[in-house]
Amino acid sequence: MEILILLIIGVVIYVVVNNNNNKSNRTKTPEIKVSVTANSLNDYEEPFDGRSLNSRDSEHEIFRVSYPFFFALNDKNFQREITEELTHLTHSLSIIKDEDIQGAIIKLIEQEYFRTKSGLPKYLQMIPIQKFINSGIFIEPNESHKETLFESMTMKELRNKCDEIGISAARSKTETVTRLMDSDKDLLLDYQQYFMINPNVKKLYEFFDNYCIEYLNKSFNKNKIKLTDINHKLYQDDLLESEEIDNFKIQVYGYASIILFKNDKPLFRIFGFNLNDYGSRAILLKNGIVLLNNQKWLGRSRMNLIVLINEKKEELFKIRLKNPLPNGIKKIPDQSFVYCSMKDDSIWFLNTETFENKFLENPENKNIYSLLDEF
Repeated sequence: MEILILLIIGVVIYVVVNNNNNKSNRTKTPEIKVSVTANSLNDYEEPFDGRSLNSRDSEHEIFRVSYPFFFALNDKNFQREITEELTHLTHSLSIIKDEDIQGAIIKLIEQEYFRTKSGLPKYLQMIPIQKFINSGIFIEPNESHKETLFESMTMKELRNKCDEIGISAARSKTETVTRLMDSDKDLLLDYQQYFMINPNVKKLYEFFDNYCIEYLNKSFNKNKIKLTDINHKLYQDDLLESEEIDNFKIQVYGYASIILFKNDKPLFRIFGFNLNDYGSRAILLKNGIVLLNNQKWLGRSRMNLIVLINEKKEELFKIRLKNPLPNGIKKIPDQSFVYCSMKDDSIWFLNTETFENKFLENPENKNIYSLLDEF
């Protein structure tokens, strides 16, 4: 009997275990084996290779800081270039590390007027004004600054000042300032309520402008324009805006790169350029010549490297323009000329057939076509 009971128990256990295994197999997701054949990306030109050139990792550190003027102030090479009278001021500025204060000082450098110490905009409220006056970064006005101080006031403030001393204001601000300056009355000016950036800081920044030009030159020397042959197919969806002249075409491919085509056949690729006026621009000229306008800036200094290449990647012309205006190179319609307006009010011209180039003054503000007569 005991043997029979053990056999029954064994059969029951076997049936239960076997049933659970079958149920598990029915609910388990079947394994699917997929054979994948990779489509090699090496068959195509990578459209986003230009992104690496957008990084300034290869540039000097000064190109990566928020306010390069303060980097220069701590550079011994810069310190050796400044005049002795600016040495103490350089030290006072060089120890400022707060970027908000650095940014506020840069804005003040571009201003030519006195400010009241109260009611300041937010970007100036964190500045220790009296401390900076004591260290020579700011100045307070005195009797010799009367006219500049009046010119710094609003028309409402000037009218109030006229009422205060008992004279009538004129219709224009300029005439009102003249009346105040010519008045023999006590002007009741509280000079200690005003401040301005020390004009010597502006002189120091002019040394910095030249310092920036040196670094821009070094950057162009180090970072060459990159051209590569087209060895693979192009993603058609990544071929973007284009310019065409006769049987030649330049077209944006992916990010920050241009391809030159002849008879719809891609010849080579140029990295770091686009077809708009922002940043570095490529311009298609006649006979498949491509003008490359490589723009760099540091502080308020700018430099353009202009290079002309042909369909064989041969360099036909090259020049560096110091401090051009930011509106870039322009083609003159129906003429074999391009031009660029400069910060010193001159205009640079290039004959794109002969490669002769000149800087022309334009004091009479002639139109471009009339100015070409002087080329």
